[in-house]
Amino acid sequence: MWRPLPLVVLFWAWTAWGFSSPLLPDALLAARPRSRGPRHASASYAGRKSTSPFTMMAVELKVNDRVCVIGSTGGCGQLITARLVDEGRYQVKAVGRSEAKLREVLGGESPKLEFAEADSRDIDSLYGPLSDVDCVIIATGTSAFPSPRWRGGNTPDAVDRKGVQNILKAITSKPRKRTVKKVVFLSSVGVLRTKQLPYSILNAFGVLDAKRDSEDLLRQMAATEGFDILIVRPGRLVGGPWTNTDVSALLKVEEGARKRVVVEQGDSLVGDAARVSVAELVVRALGRPEAMGRALCVVNEEGPPFSEGQWTALFEGLA
Repeated sequence: MWRPLPLVVLFWAWTAWGFSSPLLPDALLAARPRSRGPRHASASYAGRKSTSPFTMMAVELKVNDRVCVIGSTGGCGQLITARLVDEGRYQVKAVGRSEAKLREVLGGESPKLEFAEADSRDIDSLYGPLSDVDCVIIATGTSAFPSPRWRGGNTPDAVDRKGVQNILKAITSKPRKRTVKKVVFLSSVGVLRTKQLPYSILNAFGVLDAKRDSEDLLRQMAATEGFDILIVRPGRLVGGPWTNTDVSALLKVEEGARKRVVVEQGDSLVGDAARVSVAELVVRALGRPEAMGRALCVVNEEGPPFSEGQWTALFEGLA
């Protein structure tokens, strides 16, 4: 049974990132660490190291290949799904626990979009929806701390560890109508820095450990099964749609003037990541072979959104 997290823990988790809020007294805001954009972590962090090497197969997706977004009713999942449909290059399958909810948040019909019900906690529900897709984007998640979202067993262990394990088992099950070429997993910054603030607090209930375990399993299965992978590690998610119950959602924190994207390999950044920027990175990465076989952390800093040329330069810089 979930219980509300003490306010002092929420305050420390909030202020350690360097965020401000009009609801916090000036005296408290003055005491918090200040941030002027994304902060780079020390290269010698004390978190867990990778235990599995990355594998890059460079298998390209073709026009009208089938891309499945699991967690399409979540904030990032909604935006990724909508962006894929708008791009019009792939056939998109939106997967969530309720088809009615999927239709509610994603709007009307499109020849490029279909809906499927499945629950990552129930592996039997995944086999059908995942049997005929070429690419899987895992955008599932839950709150890091006890909240109403934990009701019904939606804990980090159930969703971020066991749920992802179920998805990976389902996409490698036989027989299949199609062979998966690529898997993209939305993880989190801090998975390698769980001994450092603020991530030691964020990981109090094991959310970063769960995501890290899923990253390792994804690497292992990619090496065995021969599909490409991309791990995306966003900073604290801000901007709509707000589907979570964290402080950011409660205060409706927008990205404001911070629209410029900062992307680095590994787990080196601290800061906010706009959901719309995360979605854009994921969708663009599907068509960039040099983005595969990597873990990319992403945050936003003050500045305008990337131009086409800047996105191209970003991916070319990964080669």
